[in-house]
Amino acid sequence: MLLLAQIEFTTLLFLAGLVLTCGVLLLRTHRQLSGGSRSALPSPATFSQPRPQSAPAHHLDSPRNVHKWEVEMHDLARELQGQLDSKIVIIEQLLRDAKQQTDRLEAAISRAESRRAVDDDVMSGQPSAEGAQPASARANGKTEPVARASRRHAEIYSLADEGLTSAAIASRLGSPIGEVELILGLRR
Repeated sequence: MLLLAQIEFTTLLFLAGLVLTCGVLLLRTHRQLSGGSRSALPSPATFSQPRPQSAPAHHLDSPRNVHKWEVEMHDLARELQGQLDSKIVIIEQLLRDAKQQTDRLEAAISRAESRRAVDDDVMSGQPSAEGAQPASARANGKTEPVARASRRHAEIYSLADEGLTSAAIASRLGSPIGEVELILGLRR
């Protein structure tokens, strides 16, 4: 008792709180060991055995999710490859069409240049180096239509030189106005 008399009141309160805290902790531990809680403390024997490594619950579905992702990526790659292949086929077709159109235009330009040379020779009254017709026209047996066209061009040019309008020339020759304007445009 003498010891209690010498201890101050605040120290006594502190010791009482400490005993009360220890009692509450012991009571909780007793409840956990008796199965009153969800997770019981392991027995001392389990501390010596290694615990098996179990994957968390969200990792258990990973192989399935990875496989699903791989399938989706494969499908996407196949779809993109198909789109690229179809675009390549379209571009190749457009290139072939452009090549055909280029060839046609080059042939038309060469025909127009040869006709212009013939028309210039007819207008000047001099025979061309290959005669009155281009070699392509003679080879096809079309010398007469080309000569007729050259004469028609010469008529249109001479009427235009006299100062007649394209409408007046068309009405005098019985040709469409567009044809007369085209022939006059070729002269330039």
